[in-house]
Amino acid sequence: ELFGDEMESGAIEFKIDRNKAMGHTLRIPVNAKIEIGQRRIEIKELLASPTSTVIKGNIKNTVDIRADHKSKDERLTYDDIKLSLMADGKEVQTLGSSIGSSLKGSKFEISYDALPKDTKRIDIKLDSLSVFEDTKETFKLNKGKDNDNINILDREIIINNVYESEGNTYMEITTYEDLVLSNIKLIIDGIDVEPERIIPGEYEKVEEVKTDSSNNVIQRARIKYTRTIEFKGTGENLELEIERVKLNREYGEIIYTYEEK
Repeated sequence: ELFGDEMESGAIEFKIDRNKAMGHTLRIPVNAKIEIGQRRIEIKELLASPTSTVIKGNIKNTVDIRADHKSKDERLTYDDIKLSLMADGKEVQTLGSSIGSSLKGSKFEISYDALPKDTKRIDIKLDSLSVFEDTKETFKLNKGKDNDNINILDREIIINNVYESEGNTYMEITTYEDLVLSNIKLIIDGIDVEPERIIPGEYEKVEEVKTDSSNNVIQRARIKYTRTIEFKGTGENLELEIERVKLNREYGEIIYTYEEK
């Protein structure tokens, strides 16, 4: 079982026939919690109306990332969760979503089409989530554009250029958008140096969104992101230490179920 004992859910007394709401919104407390990838997901509530269904919740970090490198722009660039809403085994079409991030975590809201009439069972499935993973790997760097790409976990980091300017060292990299270098250091002649700042670069769409016959998204657009990381100081021997990353993982697991008896 993917989530083991970390999953919490329970039966809730309510009727999920949206036509009985008489034009009003039914607020359904869910309060399901799971922990995975150094993160805690809390599904707070489900709001069902005759026109739409909304899932609200939050994602909290179970690891303290305040000690990660100073450049919070890189830590907060990407945060994502994808949930599917199932009604009697059939997926309800997603209408849209919003998510707001901070150092403590994120709040999300996902909108779906209205529940079908006389729905008896609701399932919420975790399709994907951005999670933290510890790595603690070190890679030797050369100045200039002659560097091998770095493979970490199952992701590639393209080292476009390593150069010096005005007494500092700069590393330009390209990765898929979902890969965030949460905690890194540049070891310059044996001295650990944390990043000073992230200089944003270009986004490039490399794969388009794919949908099924019902217009449900089956593959999101894949985007590559180029940015430059600045480190204070220069030296002859350079090594990049990657201690922690955040990346998107796919799961496809039911995390909450309600069924009318």
